Amino acid sequence: MPDRQLITDHYVLEINPKATLIANLARLDSSQHELAKECGRQLFANAQLLQGIPPDPAEMTLRVHKFMDAAAAQRAGGYPWAPAPHS
Repeated sequence: MPDRQLITDHYVLEINPKATLIANLARLDSSQHELAKECGRQLFANAQLLQGIPPDPAEMTLRVHKFMDAAAAQRAGGYPWAPAPHS
């Protein structure tokens, strides 16, 4: 069997620090670490979609559902972001 070289693609996710979302994330306090982390994951998934690289649909759907739930809870006067339960 001939030797094969493993070829990997190298991607760079560029983030504009002046973007409103990034500026707002930077202002979050440490109690909102989970929200900031999930936003970062969603930004990466969005970039994958734009490049034609499908992200994990189950993971992405769950994350978007959490964002919508948090937005609705905030507008209804509830807690804006609950940390994910540890599995």
